[in-house]
Amino acid sequence: MFQPTEIIFASTNACNLHCEHCFVSRTSQKLSIENAKAFILSCKKTTDSQIEKIGFSGGEPFLYFDFLLEITKFTVAQDLMFDQIMTNGDWWHTESELKQTLQNLYDAGYDGKFGLSWDTFHAQNEERMLTFIRQIQEYFGENSINIQTVKSDKGGKE
Repeated sequence: MFQPTEIIFASTNACNLHCEHCFVSRTSQKLSIENAKAFILSCKKTTDSQIEKIGFSGGEPFLYFDFLLEITKFTVAQDLMFDQIMTNGDWWHTESELKQTLQNLYDAGYDGKFGLSWDTFHAQNEERMLTFIRQIQEYFGENSINIQTVKSDKGGKE
């Protein structure tokens, strides 16, 4: 019998990047916050359920920050743990916005990891990515980020 231990929410298909390899359809669909909460509760009520962790993916999860924030608070209230937020790290406009967003997430109780997709396929600006990494580490600790990269056959960086 399949007994998952983690729920990974893809709350939105929205993304600020347009990567050639991405197969996520760009729609305005968003997962309902109330439906996500109800789903978490239904998993917890099932006697066979082993759900321990909540994670976030997408699209770009930070583009639906209300969901990220509310489900973080709800996860903490349900005494569940976090896995990671998969992000391209390039969703913010100003460093002030980045800091405020991360502060709000920290204040909501998020204590999981951040998975950063950073490679030649995403074409992010190196200085922006380094700023993002430094800010994540400042708010959430040195070991809070996993950089996930793919080497391009076209001679790009790893």
